[in-house]
Amino acid sequence: MKKILLIFIFFFCSFWFAQMFSLECVDWYRWDPLCEQNKKFFDKFHKWKSNQDELFEKYIVDSEEGVWEYWVIWDKEQLLYDWISPLLAKIYQNADDKAYITKWTSKLFEQCAVSWSTKELRDVCKLFLVDYVWSDIKITKLNYSQIYKSIYDNRLEQVSSEFWDFVHNYNPLDVVSAAIHKEYVFWDYMLWVQRLDENEGWIFVLKAWDTHRQHFTKLKGGFIKSCYKKNKKLLCDVVDIKYYNSGILYGYELQSNWSWNLVSCSSADVNVADNYKKKHLDKSFCKDKNHFIFTNFWH
Repeated sequence: MKKILLIFIFFFCSFWFAQMFSLECVDWYRWDPLCEQNKKFFDKFHKWKSNQDELFEKYIVDSEEGVWEYWVIWDKEQLLYDWISPLLAKIYQNADDKAYITKWTSKLFEQCAVSWSTKELRDVCKLFLVDYVWSDIKITKLNYSQIYKSIYDNRLEQVSSEFWDFVHNYNPLDVVSAAIHKEYVFWDYMLWVQRLDENEGWIFVLKAWDTHRQHFTKLKGGFIKSCYKKNKKLLCDVVDIKYYNSGILYGYELQSNWSWNLVSCSSADVNVADNYKKKHLDKSFCKDKNHFIFTNFWH
């Protein structure tokens, strides 16, 4: 009887554990509570990913001649990327309707992936479509005032970079390969801080259920260290490349008229992750700046 009871308790606990905690947050040696805490953000930003997996299976795994080897064609995809990315960037930047151009590009590569006469080229188009463009695109027409209000009204949550795999979205066509540095969620929006190099960076905005991120803010002459809220306003600490080694931070606050105002000046160890301690400096020290930050919202 005792043995039966123990078996029952084991299965009950296993069922309870599976219900309470996502298996995505459990690996072979531990359960990660931070992952579980952040998971509530993920579904509305990556729920469509099941379709992405299906497309990957269709184009990458189920090839015409059995299992298609990813690495065989990867170098050729890079050649296509190097050739076509500058062209796509110019078309995208000059287009009035960027959502239309994105969908048009997707259809172009879909057609190439299915109809082109040469199998090798079809495979390259398939990989490019899955890696950079996507199919079944959804891009919501955003409203800046609504985004600003959402930032004002809601808590800004930073998503741990350890769990970036939960969110599989695509960049705008002019920066398709941009790496994401930080992620912040506020209600139905997510901000993606992206760093091109020490001299330029972007903040992208993603609407829940969309497949593609959209441009929000551009920075020249430095990079964004982190973002946070103060007095219900969004602030971002910018590291000026001119003072990179000394760790001068310029605190910019997003305004309701789309502009960014310099509201603080401080110093900190810029090599520390997110728990860096800032030392206040006189605001006049930050007036000699060689960078600029502006909202580059295209709707």
